[in-house]
Amino acid sequence: MPGRSIAVLKRIATLPLATWTTLARVVPAVAAVRLALWVLPYRTVLAVFGHPTHYRVRSVAYARTTLQVTDWVGRTALGDRPCLTQALAARWLLGRAGYAAELKLGARRDGDRFLAHAWLEMGGRVVLGGADSPALYATLTSVPAAA
Repeated sequence: MPGRSIAVLKRIATLPLATWTTLARVVPAVAAVRLALWVLPYRTVLAVFGHPTHYRVRSVAYARTTLQVTDWVGRTALGDRPCLTQALAARWLLGRAGYAAELKLGARRDGDRFLAHAWLEMGGRVVLGGADSPALYATLTSVPAAA
């Protein structure tokens, strides 16, 4: 594991400045959502991170970078189950930037195992969580973007 940590740090050190500013937004949001999911009921977390405090419309590049960095931070820092944390954090950050993202929660059976997954859609298109998610998982609930 130490070798992996060093590789991650080297990769972070070579990122462009714009990505650093995105990391500065994403890392605290992901950490806050993860902590909230550990200590609070899901409905409370959804209420807290479901309604951004202000809207400021940003560029499509801003949204794209936010999604890419949230995906990377989740996969790098959260282990093998980052999907709900990533989806909630990205949805909140995108909402603050003026973008409406719909949270989808789905499930499927894999033999004796029950698997759950969360992903984000914008305009009916998956933007975080895997483009094949709607085909692989039966949607249990859909949480539309806050109005």
